[in-house]
Amino acid sequence: MRATLALITLLGSTTVSALRDDNNITQTIRAGNTTTDPTAYDYVVVGSGPGGGPLASRLAIAGYRVLLIEAGDDQGEATWQQVPALQLQATEFTPMRWDYFVNHYQDLARQEQDSKMVWKTPSGDEYVGSSPPSGSTPLGIWYPRTGTLGGCSAHNAMITIYPHESDWNNIASITGDSSWSAGNMRQYFERLERCRYLPNSVVGHGFDGWYETSLTELSLAVEDQKLLSLIIAAGTAMGKGLLGMVLNTVAGLGEVLLRDINAGVPGRDSQEGLYQVPIAVTEVEKKRNGPRDFILDTANAVNADGSRKYHLDVKLNTLVTKVRFDTSGSKPKAIGVDYLEGQSLYRADPRAGSAAGGTPGSVNASREVIISGGAFNSPQLLKLSGIGPASELSRFGIPVVVDLPGVGTNLQDRYEATLVGDSNTDFAITKDCTFLRTEPDPCLEQWQTQPGPSLKGTYATNGIAIAVIKKSSVADGDPDLLISGAPAFFTGYHPGYSNESLKDAHHWAWIILKAHSRNNAGTITLRSTDPRDTPVINFNYFDTGVTTNDADEKDLQATYEGMELSRKMFQDYIPLQGTFKEVWPGNNATTEAQMKDWIKKEAWGHHASCTCPIGADDDEMAVLDSQFRVRGVDGLRVVDASVFPKIPGFYIVLPTYMISEKAADVILEDAASLLFNVNGGYLEGIVRGYRNALLTSTNYGNLTQCETIEDVKTQLGPAYGEALSNLPPNPSTSALASKTTEKLVADFRYLQGQATGSLTKFMEYLTYSYMIDNVALLITGTLHERDTKELLERCHPLGWFETMPVLCVATNIEELYNSVLIETPLAPYFKGSLSHQDLDELNIEIVRNTLYKNYLEDFYRFVNTDPEMAMTPTGEIMSEILEFEADRRAINITINSFGTELTKDQRKKLYPEFGKLYPEGMLMLSRADDLEGVGLAVSGVGDYKRFFDEVGFNQSSGVGAGNMAGGAGSESKSLEDMFYQKEMELSKMVFTRQFTHAVIYAWVKLREQVSAPSLRKTQLLTLRQEIRNITWIAECIAQNQKERIGNYISVF
Repeated sequence: MRATLALITLLGSTTVSALRDDNNITQTIRAGNTTTDPTAYDYVVVGSGPGGGPLASRLAIAGYRVLLIEAGDDQGEATWQQVPALQLQATEFTPMRWDYFVNHYQDLARQEQDSKMVWKTPSGDEYVGSSPPSGSTPLGIWYPRTGTLGGCSAHNAMITIYPHESDWNNIASITGDSSWSAGNMRQYFERLERCRYLPNSVVGHGFDGWYETSLTELSLAVEDQKLLSLIIAAGTAMGKGLLGMVLNTVAGLGEVLLRDINAGVPGRDSQEGLYQVPIAVTEVEKKRNGPRDFILDTANAVNADGSRKYHLDVKLNTLVTKVRFDTSGSKPKAIGVDYLEGQSLYRADPRAGSAAGGTPGSVNASREVIISGGAFNSPQLLKLSGIGPASELSRFGIPVVVDLPGVGTNLQDRYEATLVGDSNTDFAITKDCTFLRTEPDPCLEQWQTQPGPSLKGTYATNGIAIAVIKKSSVADGDPDLLISGAPAFFTGYHPGYSNESLKDAHHWAWIILKAHSRNNAGTITLRSTDPRDTPVINFNYFDTGVTTNDADEKDLQATYEGMELSRKMFQDYIPLQGTFKEVWPGNNATTEAQMKDWIKKEAWGHHASCTCPIGADDDEMAVLDSQFRVRGVDGLRVVDASVFPKIPGFYIVLPTYMISEKAADVILEDAASLLFNVNGGYLEGIVRGYRNALLTSTNYGNLTQCETIEDVKTQLGPAYGEALSNLPPNPSTSALASKTTEKLVADFRYLQGQATGSLTKFMEYLTYSYMIDNVALLITGTLHERDTKELLERCHPLGWFETMPVLCVATNIEELYNSVLIETPLAPYFKGSLSHQDLDELNIEIVRNTLYKNYLEDFYRFVNTDPEMAMTPTGEIMSEILEFEADRRAINITINSFGTELTKDQRKKLYPEFGKLYPEGMLMLSRADDLEGVGLAVSGVGDYKRFFDEVGFNQSSGVGAGNMAGGAGSESKSLEDMFYQKEMELSKMVFTRQFTHAVIYAWVKLREQVSAPSLRKTQLLTLRQEIRNITWIAECIAQNQKERIGNYISVF
């Protein structure tokens, strides 16, 4: 059941916190609160939408005390919000709707020509159109927003389209901050996404994030001949040859629709065509998902003992009225916010009254205040707090804290328009749907009652059937038109539109969206000093906005071309079922001049943004720096759609989610830099610096373009510096790997030398796994009477210990055993488990796995019992990592034992006695006879089940170690690949947490060297981890096999 969020308040000196009670957030006093001032949070985040919601969760997960304030309440359990196809109805759902009335043109006579113009009549009703009753007051063009938990993600169309690389690179260029580059920003998409329509081996997507994406079932289109005809017409209009294709099947239709609009591959941004559009709909339940779910999951999370895991409090029905500053220092510092408590206080809420209301209050933030109110409310709140154009603030008598003239300027949006056709027959997919106008609603009943995702019908979709991406003749670079189609009579937003658009089942709308609009002349200005009032919003469309270099004419031309292409789609319609006649704009716009005039009157938008823009230090109109900080003050940031200097991509919600994730990283890095000392966080700070030097996907892309090893060496120079300086020209791949490993070891030894207390022991544990591998190597070498020097050279330097050379002079196995037992740190892992009779070639893997079992159990006990580790982020995170490693070893041991002499009892003794599979799953593993049995044993853990499903193991695959490579051919992802990928995801996750020594473990894993497989091996294991990646790329270049050079995984 989806969680429901009740009102969270502050009662006197007691912090009222979010605790799980049957998966609900309730008004429960947090037990064991030790805060001397419970109203003081580390961070106060204002606004729970796509910017603020994920950010608040990330900060809480990192270990900080966070208060998330939302002016609305929670409507997440409402049918209007949950059902994807009711997205239009959600915008007019009274409990969460916020009505803004905006001006496209400041000239009222011109504004009145828009058929969507809204007036307030003398009777108090709203009138839409050009002939209002006498005495009516003009309101403007209705612009729907929400006041509810999750912000506008609660009513949007759930469309999830990755922006263009140029959007990110532009910010990097403006600010000089390379962290905004497209190559670096992709990681944030991968972090937040939980993709359900692609295999998790696809590069550039995320599969374990908080934001689930899926595709609409193609079977719905195949079953509706009218819809199928429109898709064919769109393909024909785009020049796609469909002759001879079988299109009345899901497979055939899939050939027309490009599958991955968010592909992380070169050339993606320039590609035109027809696409299925990913939507934020859960794969199984077919419900809307978004920041609300992430917020609830974080606030409701508990530890194993039932105690609260993260300190995220959520305060609903609370309108923030002002940011408070401490002005005693050299620069004003945000220290908290004032607010009014009460329902429907903001006058965008149609239930709000004109009289004053709300109970005043305030809350402190010891670190920062973060404003995430959106493009309208963030600049309004800044101005009410004294940050904005001094002339405007002075006009309202607001004391100026900082004169920032850019606040509330630079307002941008798309230009959108629709072309509607009327058919003589109904669409099969919507003919039975009433969209809640009447009861019963057969489509709602189907969605509610059908058990399978593919059976939930039309309401499991967002109503958008397809999207066409096209580059206009005036585009500056990337394609700038997105045309989507839906069975509706949709002409733009106005009160009552949701019912009018869907009152019948025989209209179709082509919705034209002009991206990368050039107009940034919109403004947000104060209406009054009353924080309950909405601001004055002017977009200044077309010729009343930016006209430099014919910007307005180019935007108009592109929109016109989108309308004409939509007309062609109707013209190319093959009537498999019914015909269409254009009814909007129809005969009102038959010539180019008429159409362009009509667009100027009727265009609209719904992606307001860019009103608190990030910019260069020397740009007086820049409100924020590249780290989201409000200029001129400390302790205040803005994180929402207002931060973009230019409106990104086609749909703004995904870029906003991405900047929320980026802001979390930036804020945590800043917080870490303030706290580090030798005992607590100094070393953590150093490691976070090391992490920033890890290679990114852009770096790897450059490496794959190298022609020689010398080129590779040059590309690695910035990251590895002097470590590679003494290599000869065109060094061997082994020499390159050796030097990169030496840098890892040198950095690690430096950290080890600075460690104190329990951290010293923690770092010793990190070396034990390498020691085990080294000892196993020495045992094997002794059995084969190998050269001592050769053996020592092959040992991993992180597993070196002082007495290692002593082991190599042993003349027999018994001497070696005694040396190990006495002279090495691994002695405790031998005692009671192994005898010298075990040290023979037949049992060497048993020896290794026994040592690993004992080591992992010891390490696990340490992080859960050491006073400095237990019940801390370090203990929590390392427990998760070690549990995964224990499970992985148990699974691998089981699979590799098939077809060998190892008995079930023997392999059971090698399993670590902890982990997510322990005890039931490991008992089942010990009894497994084949891969099917292993799959059954791990099916209770979601990740492991998914690994087995995607690798394609089955009983007919055979048995033995070879099966680690999966069942789909030599180039397929192996099970070990899946485990490596999960290990890398866990390591990346560590860096989103704060105050944890686990970052050292994660950094080592992300950079460590493990011997690369030969190019000549039959099974190609895709390499991960930085030094492994470098070695692989260098080996491909050296052996002139660049066709395989892409088989690496970029972690960042």
